[in-house]
Amino acid sequence: MTDEIQTIVQILGLAAILFAVWAWRKDRAWKRTKAATELHDRLSQSRECQLAMFMIDYRGGKAYEFDYEFPKLSEKVKVTYDKNKRKSALSKPYDKLSYEEQAIRYIFDTYIGHLDRLFYCYNKKYFGQNDLIFFKRWLDSLLEPACDDVRTYARENSPGLFAPFLVAYETYHQRRIEALAKATNS
Repeated sequence: MTDEIQTIVQILGLAAILFAVWAWRKDRAWKRTKAATELHDRLSQSRECQLAMFMIDYRGGKAYEFDYEFPKLSEKVKVTYDKNKRKSALSKPYDKLSYEEQAIRYIFDTYIGHLDRLFYCYNKKYFGQNDLIFFKRWLDSLLEPACDDVRTYARENSPGLFAPFLVAYETYHQRRIEALAKATNS
């Protein structure tokens, strides 16, 4: 009888351990999803990221004006944005930039920093490729010739995972275009 009780206790103990491992993994998955969602929310709610996305989408025409206040400074800078100013802001050394160009550079640095954190979560499998669909439009916009300066700046100045992802995304996009061209010519 004691052998039977001992066997039952061992089975129940094993079941409790398996349940604890299962609960721990579920909790960990939930925490990862929560962290990724918080990063996504911070990116979409950040004024700098919104401005960067606007600058990526900007198609020219009338110059866009906005006031920008650097974090922790009380001084506002009036920025008159156009693509030439963006190219200048992303290509010159920082100490050679005007206040307007510094604002544009800071906005893109913040945006790339957010994307770096987001792609860190993606790389750690906190979420899947389907969850990146929200960013597809801006990623595709970054591949347009009009955004060469932003792409180059991101590749050269992204300390984390966004730059390698951008290079891989460019390669994927180019292969997709070549496959479509090949299919059209056949």
